[in-house]
Amino acid sequence: MFGPLFSPGLAAAGVAFSGVGDFNAALAFLTAADGLLVAAMIRARPSGIRRRFLLAAFAGAGVAAAFVFRAAAHRFLCAAAMRRRAEGLTTRLGAAAAAAGADRMCAVHAVPDALQRTEADLSFLIREEKAHALRNPCAVSAYMFCMMANFTLLGAAAILFLLAGSSPASGQTLDKLQLHNVQAVAAEYRGTKAIHITQTSGAQGDDTLAIVSGSDLLDGVIEVALAGAPAPGAFGDARGFIGVAFRVQPSAAKFELLYLRPTNGRAEDQLRRNHSTQYSSFPDWPWQRTRQETPGLYESYVDLEPGVWTKVKIVLAGGKARLYVHGAEQPCLIVNDLKLSPAKGAIGLWTGPGTDGYFANLHTTPAP
Repeated sequence: MFGPLFSPGLAAAGVAFSGVGDFNAALAFLTAADGLLVAAMIRARPSGIRRRFLLAAFAGAGVAAAFVFRAAAHRFLCAAAMRRRAEGLTTRLGAAAAAAGADRMCAVHAVPDALQRTEADLSFLIREEKAHALRNPCAVSAYMFCMMANFTLLGAAAILFLLAGSSPASGQTLDKLQLHNVQAVAAEYRGTKAIHITQTSGAQGDDTLAIVSGSDLLDGVIEVALAGAPAPGAFGDARGFIGVAFRVQPSAAKFELLYLRPTNGRAEDQLRRNHSTQYSSFPDWPWQRTRQETPGLYESYVDLEPGVWTKVKIVLAGGKARLYVHGAEQPCLIVNDLKLSPAKGAIGLWTGPGTDGYFANLHTTPAP
């Protein structure tokens, strides 16, 4: 019924239920359930775990089944609370892996930092589950299982990020970048290790970017910290243009682009403020064309300061893109008709003319 993935767990569950009302039987089932949880974590999307767990629990019958199912349900509620409080364990592990790039040995050293930052959330979860166990002495085995499952989930998540194909991209080392009409150097900017990117002299057009190797993405989430400001001696209309190119095709022949104009964010001219963000599509839809043919549709206001670290998130889904800035819950720019047909492509760190640009903490999360 469940296929080879769940056969061993169901067999163990069947043995457990043969002794209805026996405490050891309940503990045996919990051990089997742990196997089901880990298997589902690795083989299926998290959204499918609940359904499979329910089916596994109801494969048995009797009082023991009801008791064990209650403990399993409590586990799911606590896991959901942890995910909400931790603001996404996968994101934190992803950021750690991203900081280390494709070097998995370095990533192994980066993961403990992410786990440390999650410690407070785990402590909250364990205290909550321990209190539940004390209120119900018969649930001590469930409490022990819950503690074990906490760290099983962390380990599974780390393995998925470091060994599977969803490892976040890294743009924090120069050897991971393919430069197109830009120059890049490693730097420390405002206390953060970063990549400093500027256009090469004589660069023309919008194909001025550093493509991140191994960052191919179709749909999903791109997150990065960036800081852009007009470079010393830049021309008068320089705005500190800086942003992220996505779905970049080989040799930067085509790509989509979302970028910021930091000096517009707090300008006294309201029209300039309205041009703080911008969508364009290379090579056929530069900003001049989008503004002329559809004024205001691909631009918007967001509060920005030149040269200040700014958190940017881009969410891609088919022909749509949403831009979030400063960790806001709502997007500041929505593009419902990306000009290029959806196709997997690389991520690019983009700077415009006359810009001193810095990038740090880039990572991507592919859509499930």
